[in-house]
Amino acid sequence: MIFYAIGGANYQEEDTLLIDKDIINASNKINPRVLYIPLANKDNEKKSNIFKKYYESLGAVVDILYILKDNLKSPQIISAFEQADIIYLSGGSSKILYDEGLRVGLDKILLEYLNKKIICGVSAGAMIFFQYGYSDLESYTYNGEVYNCKMVKCFGLVEGAFCPHYNQSGYFDFNDDIKKYDVIGYAATNGCAIRFTNSEISIVKNKMINGAYSFDKNTDYQVTPLR
Repeated sequence: MIFYAIGGANYQEEDTLLIDKDIINASNKINPRVLYIPLANKDNEKKSNIFKKYYESLGAVVDILYILKDNLKSPQIISAFEQADIIYLSGGSSKILYDEGLRVGLDKILLEYLNKKIICGVSAGAMIFFQYGYSDLESYTYNGEVYNCKMVKCFGLVEGAFCPHYNQSGYFDFNDDIKKYDVIGYAATNGCAIRFTNSEISIVKNKMINGAYSFDKNTDYQVTPLR
């Protein structure tokens, strides 16, 4: 398994450039075929084209899977997966990704290919693989601070809970909320990815200020930086 859980990305600012190069290098191909799935952002074509242009500038060939817009069913999704070297799930709404993903059987398809392809997800697209994700779906902003981020149920293909955007207001409550769940926790800032390779965990980050962390029930969920 090679799975990248990315905390957050801005492709126009290339704040995940080292991560994206690492993903491409992991394919062992000069021009790997990337399947981009923008389901979480409602098949937003503008954002999809930004990703496509960016990844193609790095040497990849990018196909976009519009599940909602093209009303795709499981056989069509599986066919697209078969042709790809890298599967990449966009950020957006964790609820849309969860609900619509279950509707078309995306959870079962991802499980089937988790050990066959390089799998990547950013923000909601990363948390969906875990048992739980820390979502801003019901959050609100007051005096510039974000409140009411909550844990949401996800596909459960990878053990634990994942918190993206760990450098942003509102997400630090994950430190306390994870204690209510009997699972290991992971958190990653924007510009940082946790790379899961079989039984090994490492991080790839763009800047020194970026980072990722684990929260283990055996240590009373202390914040432990991942190296």
